[in-house]
Amino acid sequence: ELEDILKSTNEKKTALQFYNHQHEVVSSCHQSQPSKYHKLSWVKNQQICFKGQILPENCYNNLPVEVLRMIFGFLKPTDLRKVLLVSHSWKSVAEEPALWAGFGLPVKSRKSSQNLKEFLKTTLSSKVQRLTIARRNVFEEVVSFGFSLSDEHFKQFLSLDLSSIAFWEVALPEVSDQLISKLVNSCRECEIIEYYKRYGIGLGVHKLRAIFDEMQHQTKLKSFELSCVVDRFPYEPVKIDLSSIPSKILATAFSKLDVLGIENVHLSFEQLDTIFAEGFVNLSSLSFQGTDMNAAKTRNLFENLEKSSRL
Repeated sequence: ELEDILKSTNEKKTALQFYNHQHEVVSSCHQSQPSKYHKLSWVKNQQICFKGQILPENCYNNLPVEVLRMIFGFLKPTDLRKVLLVSHSWKSVAEEPALWAGFGLPVKSRKSSQNLKEFLKTTLSSKVQRLTIARRNVFEEVVSFGFSLSDEHFKQFLSLDLSSIAFWEVALPEVSDQLISKLVNSCRECEIIEYYKRYGIGLGVHKLRAIFDEMQHQTKLKSFELSCVVDRFPYEPVKIDLSSIPSKILATAFSKLDVLGIENVHLSFEQLDTIFAEGFVNLSSLSFQGTDMNAAKTRNLFENLEKSSRL
């Protein structure tokens, strides 16, 4: 019937009935503008369309939590900040930690120590899940700080509920080994990239040793990645030398992980034997690159990998 009306003359437009949101017939709220193709374009008369009518209240608040969660999952953290202010029901859904995965420090808080201090006093700081500390910005991502980090800053970082932390080619001489190790072990994921070319730029062996020592006692770490970056031209086979760290400490630390990634790291044969025998107990993912091993050590590695039911 509707198709016949649309194909017919303009006089039959009165046969069309329009309904408002309350399912009441409203015939005077719209105007017909027929085109040469016999298609009607309906223009709403805003002055009388909803005159004397009250729109339904809390129409969006009545959406199921699952639907809101799915919709909010498409939003960036900057947009989620605005969602928190809409209503109590939206706020309760938008505060779920899963929606804030990867949320890091705002760019402004990285520019000065005062800005960082002020941000950490806000309620939004409780949503920060990832902290990246780098020597320089990576592409368009601002991950460096405009000031030198100290013990005081790391004490402030400890107040955050971080899930992951990353150190990219950065040295922290003014931060104690204990505070770095404590912060790292309070996270579930840690990524450390050292840069050894002409000068060693990175946390260094002493701070790495402190991290592994802390893992003996108390840690939340489940994923740990350690790598050394070298320039391709000319290629220099420089590696992170962990041979001074006791084998038992490394093996115990690695045994508590689900994911382990090591690249361009020098380990002694004694360390390798202990790690292979004791350090792969709970691993579900292993990346082992750039570590010197002879045929016997390689065979020992595969024999122990076969014993791990999760890999």
